[in-house]
Amino acid sequence: LAQTGGTFHSTAFKWLRMLGRVESGFSIVDDKDLKKLVKIGLSSEDQSELTSAGLSLNDLMQIRSLSVNLQKPISEVMTRFFPQVMLYTDIVESLLGRLAKQKAKAGMFDFDDILLEWLNALRSADGDNIRNAYDYVIVDEYQDTSRIQVDILQQLASKHGNIMAVGDDCLL
Repeated sequence: LAQTGGTFHSTAFKWLRMLGRVESGFSIVDDKDLKKLVKIGLSSEDQSELTSAGLSLNDLMQIRSLSVNLQKPISEVMTRFFPQVMLYTDIVESLLGRLAKQKAKAGMFDFDDILLEWLNALRSADGDNIRNAYDYVIVDEYQDTSRIQVDILQQLASKHGNIMAVGDDCLL
């Protein structure tokens, strides 16, 4: 019986490579690199609209990350976390759509992309291959999992139902 272990991101990355869902030569970008890419992709008009909306680049990236991690549409994230700028939802969606295209063209993944692509793989025809590799799923620090990570766990254990999670019961 083979055993594997790792973080969500490292395990996802291994599967994405094995399944050929990431091309050779791609890179994983952190927030700093992502911010540079966003700056390059924003026209002066885009910058002006963000400024008039009272949004920063950090806000833009946070909206996208919340959308992925909570598995909610951008409009819902903005309504819940950025209600003061809901009128700019179309602009934010457009900017984030262009950013996704820029990242894909440049062969870049951020950490949210890795989880999202793994969840997509689990929901595709590749899902059974991934699930068949696991008889048991054990999760540590469950209290720190995001919605997308819970969805991944549910997909991994959907065949056998063997999942165990441990975490802190006291959150201060």
